[in-house]
Amino acid sequence: MIASALAPLLVAAAAAGAGALPPAGRYEARLCVAASAQPPNCGPVEAQVDAEGGLVVRVHDFAYHLAFQQGLLIGVTTHGSMQVAEFVSSYRWIGQTLMFGDRPRGLNYELQLGTSSAEPAR
Repeated sequence: MIASALAPLLVAAAAAGAGALPPAGRYEARLCVAASAQPPNCGPVEAQVDAEGGLVVRVHDFAYHLAFQQGLLIGVTTHGSMQVAEFVSSYRWIGQTLMFGDRPRGLNYELQLGTSSAEPAR
């Protein structure tokens, strides 16, 4: 049952040409979130790419912990130390912009990474 649910995501990820994660470091960034047919809501966020290829995006006291495995994005959303959501998504990098979604919740995300600070990710 799980394999059949993931099959469309695997096909979409392969077709999307997932792209490459930017180098490790902290980035000034902008996150846009669109819920269903609503216009996107955008704002500044803190983003950090770690040396193992993970990405953490912080919005106030919420954090999106993103991992890239076998052509899919695995996302876990936390509020403080509590996990509030998890999702699997196809994704696409276009330059410094990451696009992905949380299909069950009807959310689409666009993360635009800006300049990287000199401080390396931990």
